Amino acid sequence: MLQQINLYNLLPKKSRYELSRAKVFSIYGIFLLFLMLLSIKAYMNKRHMMIEYTQLNQKVTAVQSEYANLLKQYPLKDALSLKKANEDLQRQLYLKTKMLNLLTGKNNFSKYLLG
Repeated sequence: MLQQINLYNLLPKKSRYELSRAKVFSIYGIFLLFLMLLSIKAYMNKRHMMIEYTQLNQKVTAVQSEYANLLKQYPLKDALSLKKANEDLQRQLYLKTKMLNLLTGKNNFSKYLLG
């Protein structure tokens, strides 16, 4: 038996896609354009964030100055005593509203006791 070797299959094939200099430069150009657009967008976002930051910083300083003015008018006392006083006032309000509801509600008293 005689074996035949096909020498044409061993030769390198010509590639389907050829990149010329013009194609390479156009790809690089598109890539650089894309990078420029991204950098412009990032710059605009940074600028917008800086404007928001300055506005918020101005609001913070205004609130701090208002807080300082309020502290001058009403000096801060002991926080625990203020909390206790608040709880006492809440308890008194609860008891008074409960008493008011009991007195104004219909409790099926006789007509003589309603007055």
